[in-house]
Amino acid sequence: MALTRLVNGVADAAQSGRVAKSVAKLAAIAGLPRSAVDARHEATHNDLPSLKALRRASAEALAWLERSYWQAQLGMVSAKRKKVKEVLAEYRRMRTVAAAACLESGGRGKSKAAAEAEEEDDGDDDEFDDGEEEERHHDDNNNGASTTVSAQRRRRRQLVGELKELVPRAAPRLLASAVLSLPPPPPPPPPPTTTTTTATATTKRDPSSPPSSSSSSSSAETEGWKEVMRSLGKGWPGLEGTLVWGTADLLLEMAKRQTSAAAAAAAAASDGEAEETKATAFTSAASSSPPLSPSELASWAEFLARALVLSSGKGGGGEKRKGSGGKKRTTTTAEATATGTDSASLASAAAASSAAAPALATAFLAVPAGSELSRALRRAATAFAEAGGGIEE
Repeated sequence: MALTRLVNGVADAAQSGRVAKSVAKLAAIAGLPRSAVDARHEATHNDLPSLKALRRASAEALAWLERSYWQAQLGMVSAKRKKVKEVLAEYRRMRTVAAAACLESGGRGKSKAAAEAEEEDDGDDDEFDDGEEEERHHDDNNNGASTTVSAQRRRRRQLVGELKELVPRAAPRLLASAVLSLPPPPPPPPPPTTTTTTATATTKRDPSSPPSSSSSSSSAETEGWKEVMRSLGKGWPGLEGTLVWGTADLLLEMAKRQTSAAAAAAAAASDGEAEETKATAFTSAASSSPPLSPSELASWAEFLARALVLSSGKGGGGEKRKGSGGKKRTTTTAEATATGTDSASLASAAAASSAAAPALATAFLAVPAGSELSRALRRAATAFAEAGGGIEE
């Protein structure tokens, strides 16, 4: 039955013109194996083929599907993943450049036009801005800079448009995979103290560079990622929860590979196999690892947890500014810097954080203590547990 439907489906789709062509001829044009065509003919017009003939036809038909359909489809998916990653990487880079320009200018406030534009964006559910408001104050000061900023803004909108064409709004998994393939935002600096500040200035300052260049670069990268996540959160509801699960799944998969490799090595040692055979298990496990290290994934987990807490309105205060109607309203830290998470997406992300934390904690107990993966699992479990609990309170 499956062979008959396969051959008929391919042949019927290729029929054209007023006179029908033979199934055998159309199947030959499509490259279908002759054994499948013969099996279909016998089953339809004569007796059922033998089991041996059916098995041979099925094997050749599966090989044809693999070669002509599945591999081609896999190539298209791989090309799409690569394109999404390239577009997202360029968008993040441009957001980082814009954030650096804003920081270099002293972080001056937004213009009145920018505030009004943001008010309009707040009420638009179908379109989402790309977070360009913070550098629009350049337009009021320098005409040459205005041209550059406008060109950058148009390019960012083009990139966001490309992402919308590549990734369906209701299927953010592809976008989450691209996000988690890029380097994570740098962790926030520790709270400054007199002792640590003096020690850091003594041991790490480079005389050939400005003292604040490293911190400025780190701040620009962080602010750039915040704007990227805010825009993506508006365009793809549920992305935050998908990112939480994606980060947890990658870490759990690493833990599974490590424990499996350790078990394989132990089994090989007990069987008296050669040392190179034992090393093969670890090599094969490492060869299929994701592009990010455990520490980088842990940094992603901490960044996502901080962004979710800010989006919930429980991560700090806000600032007063005038709305389009002249009335003052409070803008939370999340509205200014974090993601555009709505209440439903926030609840989903909080549930994902609460569910991922114990799974990561269990994996932490299974991997060797003191390893990079062990530390990463602990960091991620702690971050997600605090985020889930903090949002639900």
